Amino acid sequence: MVIHYGETGLKAGNRPRFETALAVNIRRRVRELVRRVGGRLTLALWADSDREQIRTALEETFGIANFAFAARVPLDLAAIEKKALEIAQGAPPGSFKISARRANKRFPLTSEQINRQIGAAVAALGRPVRLVDPDLTIHVEVAFDAAYLYTDLLAGPGGLPVGVSGRVVALISGGIDSPVAALLAMKRGCKCLLLHFHNYSFYEAAVRQKILDLATVLARFNGRTKVLIVPFLELQKAIVHKVPAEARMLVYRRAMFQIAEKLREREGAKAFVTGDNLAQVASQTLDNLRVIYAAAPRPVIAPLMGYDKNEVVRLARRFGTYDISIRPYEDCCSAFVARHPETRGRLEEIEAWEQEIEMAPLVARLVEQTETVMVRPSGLERPIAAAEQTPSL
Repeated sequence: MVIHYGETGLKAGNRPRFETALAVNIRRRVRELVRRVGGRLTLALWADSDREQIRTALEETFGIANFAFAARVPLDLAAIEKKALEIAQGAPPGSFKISARRANKRFPLTSEQINRQIGAAVAALGRPVRLVDPDLTIHVEVAFDAAYLYTDLLAGPGGLPVGVSGRVVALISGGIDSPVAALLAMKRGCKCLLLHFHNYSFYEAAVRQKILDLATVLARFNGRTKVLIVPFLELQKAIVHKVPAEARMLVYRRAMFQIAEKLREREGAKAFVTGDNLAQVASQTLDNLRVIYAAAPRPVIAPLMGYDKNEVVRLARRFGTYDISIRPYEDCCSAFVARHPETRGRLEEIEAWEQEIEMAPLVARLVEQTETVMVRPSGLERPIAAAEQTPSL
C-alpha cells in the first residue's frame, strides 16, 4: 500500500509529529507494518492480508488524501519497466499514460524521462498513448527505498490526523447534526469525547442504545472513544418548575454547558463541539447563540454553521450515521418547551431566571452521577504499545 497525505505534508516543523500520529492511527486499525518513505506512508501486505478491511480502515482514517494497492520493485529502470509491462499486459485493451513522480532526486532519470522511457516500452505493446483521460494510467513513484507502481488511486477522507489538534468535548443529542459536527471536528485533528444529556423519563433504553450505536460509528474515525452520559432529568425538572416555557430551551442549553465545562476540565479537553447550525431552529439564532455560548468559558466549535440541512444529511449518509440518527426518539431539550420559544434572548433576563434555581449544587451532583462508557469501533481497533508507535518511522 502507498498512502499519501495532504495538509500533513505542509506542516513544516510539526510534520514529523503529524506523520507519526497518522501512522499510529492507521496501525490501530491494521496489523501490517507502517513505514514512512519519502513524503508518503507504506504498508507491507502479506499473503493473508485482508485487503477489503485495510481499504475500509484507510477510508475512515482522517489525514489520508489518497492511497493505492501498489507493486514494489527495486530502484532499477529495468525492473520498473518490467513491472509496468506486466501491468499493461494484464489490463483491458485501450489507451494509456505513464505518470511518474521522483521523490528520490538521486535516481538518474527525471520524472519526464521516466515517463518517456517506460511509455515507449508500453507503447511497443500496441497501446496508444493518450495523456488526457486515458483508459489506463500507470503511476510510478520513485522513493528512497524502492519504486512503487499502481493504477487505481483511491480517495481517503482528507483532513488532519485525529489527535493532533487536541481533545474536545462533543455534545451529542442523537439527531442528525451533532454526530456530523463531531466528525468534522475529527477531520480537523480533534480527538472527541462524546457527551450526551439523557432524559431518563423518555424511551430510556432506546435512546441509550442509539447514542452508543452512534458512538460506535464515530469511533471508526475517532479511535477508542469515551462516552459521557449525564442524567439530566433532575435539573430539567428544576428548570421546568422555575422558568417560563419560552425561555426554557436557553436555560437548558446554558445548564448543559455549565456541566460540560466541569467535565471538560476533568478530562483535560480544550474546547466544545456542537451541532448548531445558524437559524435552523429557534435556539440557534445569533441572539440566542450569544446567550447560550456565554455559559461556555472555552471555545465552542460549530462546524455546521455554513451548511444547509440537505448538505448535513449527505454528510451523515456518507459517514454512516444517518440511519441511526433517524431512529425515533425524544431528546431532553424538546420536552416541556414552548410551541413558540424565545428567538431573541437577552442574557440579563436569562441569568435572572437562573438565579431562581440553585444551579451550582445541581450541576455538581450531575457531574458526580455522570456515567462513562468506552466504545471501540466494532472491535476493529486494537491497543498500541508504546514500543510499536514510532520505530517504523
